[in-house]
Amino acid sequence: MASEELAFLHRHKDQIIKKWRDYIVTSVNPDFFRHREFVTEEILERMFTYICQALDEHHYYDLNQVFDYMVDTAHEHYIGIRDVRGFLFGFIDATMDVIKKSDTPLKDYLHRRLSTFNAELRQVYSERLGRPSQELLTREREFVLRKWQRDLPSGAVSRHFTVVSKEKLREFVERTFDTAMLFLTGQEDKPVPSRKVEGQMVTALQDYLDETVDFFEPRGFAISDVERAISHLEEIAEPILYKAYRDEPDAYRRALWVIHAAVRDLALAFSEAYNRRLMTNFYEEVSVMLHRIKNKISPVTGFLQTVLGTQWEDVRQEGMLVTVEEMQVFERLQELRRRALQETLKALDVVEKALHSEDKEALFEQVREVVNNLRPVYEELRNYAKEHLEINRALSEKLNAATIGTITEFLQSALECGETTTALAKELQDIQNDLIKRKPPVWKPIRLDELVRTAFHESEPDAKQKSIEYKLEMDTKDGEVMIFGVEREIKRPFVQVINNAIKYTPEGGKVWVRLKTDDSTVTFSVQDTGIGIPKGEEAGVFELCVRCSNAQEFNPEGSGTGLYNDRKTVLQHNGEMWVESEGEGKGATFYIRLPIYRGEEEANNNNNANG
Repeated sequence: MASEELAFLHRHKDQIIKKWRDYIVTSVNPDFFRHREFVTEEILERMFTYICQALDEHHYYDLNQVFDYMVDTAHEHYIGIRDVRGFLFGFIDATMDVIKKSDTPLKDYLHRRLSTFNAELRQVYSERLGRPSQELLTREREFVLRKWQRDLPSGAVSRHFTVVSKEKLREFVERTFDTAMLFLTGQEDKPVPSRKVEGQMVTALQDYLDETVDFFEPRGFAISDVERAISHLEEIAEPILYKAYRDEPDAYRRALWVIHAAVRDLALAFSEAYNRRLMTNFYEEVSVMLHRIKNKISPVTGFLQTVLGTQWEDVRQEGMLVTVEEMQVFERLQELRRRALQETLKALDVVEKALHSEDKEALFEQVREVVNNLRPVYEELRNYAKEHLEINRALSEKLNAATIGTITEFLQSALECGETTTALAKELQDIQNDLIKRKPPVWKPIRLDELVRTAFHESEPDAKQKSIEYKLEMDTKDGEVMIFGVEREIKRPFVQVINNAIKYTPEGGKVWVRLKTDDSTVTFSVQDTGIGIPKGEEAGVFELCVRCSNAQEFNPEGSGTGLYNDRKTVLQHNGEMWVESEGEGKGATFYIRLPIYRGEEEANNNNNANG
């Protein structure tokens, strides 16, 4: 560090120490300065000097001695190791505050240099405190992983883990163990190649969080489930630490604290990342739905401008709708035309009678009288039409088949817009209400065979109404098929897939519902002879607010959210959902596959066998 920068620190020494002391009292522990034999103003000044040495020469010897003394004696004054670390790193916060309020041209450089030093300091003291525990737990790695994997799928941690395969469970505990060891030695921020994005470098912690959140969030795990799973490492480590440090209470205390701190920080980092993912996914879903609403509303606005007309400054575009004034003119013209027609009919009647008269002179008089009566009627009609010539032309343009077709198209678009917007707005409202009133999901064993039978029978009336051949086939080894999940949520995909098959199958078609098991999974399928899925549109079936083109024609109603939410629910139950179709008009088969729940005892036996 250059002498000018060190000079800045020494020049502001009193100010920094005062800020440091205030920070310790307000943000670390107010009891620090109540015990003269523990921390004094002189120790603060010495620590200031030692920290400057570490900044300048990377010389930690004197700083280490004071730090170790404080760690070993802090408990006598009811002060924890975390507070001692906070005391040391409070120097950085105090100095940063002084730099921020100064007018030195070195402000930006000093800020960057202290940020780097802060990271170095944390790594030095994390490793100083955590290295013995890290080495001890690494020696016992296989025992820790074996016990950890066995303990997770239980009521003590979370029964939700029973749906996770043995391979994924072992992968999770291995990655969590390795990341916790990095926390012990302050290396969680070291750069590593990302497993998620090829060629990108991320911190070791971020790489762990990306992978862990990617796995657990789509499977519906509560944050508390995974937090407890991560924190379980501390419980496994405690007897190992006690055995190693039974006769060294200070060493045992240090080791227990650093394990606790590392596990707590890792669990907190996971919670924050998981929360961010949940909110990001939620906002993305809402954004897609709002975008769909906007896309439906935008054409309606254009149609309205065309139909009603627009006005930009001095330029006016005439609309397609007939105005009140135009309608009044039209009605007056119709009235005049009726009068003219009536008078003409009367004249024709007189002429016809006169033609059969023997008196030609009388005939002439009668015709002249009729013509004289007709003239003012037609004069009035002609003059009125001439007076309102522009309105007449406008009426001619508006009252034609093309205009009526456009208005009909607009009304159809407005109707579709209203229906879609209403449906999506209702779903958004339901989501909001669910967030407000949502009860914690209850995960429990569920009889899937019963659930499928119930869903099948609920839809029988709809199938009969369309004369659809409707069958249920159960190919299960033991009769009962158990899964682990939230009953009120997992039932919906089965019900909807059956309903969709009936809805999109024409009258007289066929719908077969099947349930089949193997050693570890159960597969539900619904095959129909319905409208099928056009080639190239299979991937969009499960996308948010997307519907197949032929589905929109066959049934205009629908918001395009049903199958998206169904697949999400299936994924949350550690399952998979997909569709197969040979093309439009050739039917489709929807599949749902879920892991079979064998109970905690068998899960533990499997873990023991693999240990």
